[in-house]
Amino acid sequence: MTNTPVLTGRIGDEDTFWGVEGATLWGPFAFQGEYGQLDVNLPGGSFIRSNPPGAGRLASATNPFIGIPDPTFNGWYIEGSWFFGGHKTYEEDGRWGRPVVYHPLFHGSGGWGALQVIGSFDVLDQSDNEFNNAGGCRNTRLFPGSVPNSANNQLNSNSIPLCGEMQTWKVGANWFMNDYVRLMFQYSESDLSDYPFFVPQNPKLPPGKNNGFDDATIKGFGMRMQVDW
Repeated sequence: MTNTPVLTGRIGDEDTFWGVEGATLWGPFAFQGEYGQLDVNLPGGSFIRSNPPGAGRLASATNPFIGIPDPTFNGWYIEGSWFFGGHKTYEEDGRWGRPVVYHPLFHGSGGWGALQVIGSFDVLDQSDNEFNNAGGCRNTRLFPGSVPNSANNQLNSNSIPLCGEMQTWKVGANWFMNDYVRLMFQYSESDLSDYPFFVPQNPKLPPGKNNGFDDATIKGFGMRMQVDW
């Protein structure tokens, strides 16, 4: 498994999150979306808490964020679906309810169940320009257990920059055999961009590059069977 491709690590002393979301249901069609923003307050003192938390403050842990502006990150998504042979339901307490299948399987009616086709697009943006340009983002090792090459005493190339942007689109299909059983299929593709420039740890890499993660693409397919009651 890969590491999280967009990540800041533990950088905040505290943060404030706000978000808005909405959803609508119209016959066989359903739409929903959400936007969220995270305002991070970086540590302001000369020293920072040690990691893991609970170990107190260490005089040797110098605050690396002195003079670096507090970053703001955001994310959002939109999703739409279309039901054939049924429809979604919405509860009064603000959540999606159990779908209604018009002709369920296994009930002696000769039904085939219902099919839901889904498409979505989401963005996670951790590429705050002022924060990145001031050196707020560091590099991390892709494999934490990797060690320098003993032959040339150089770090291997498995290091990635932090604080990029990931845009993901997904398409999927859910086959509801009845109100309680469904098969789920999904394909997703994520495009990575807006990583900060950095001086690479590996001398073989030219300076000012992002180690190839800009314009990289991550693809995935998943499926599962779900039974609920």
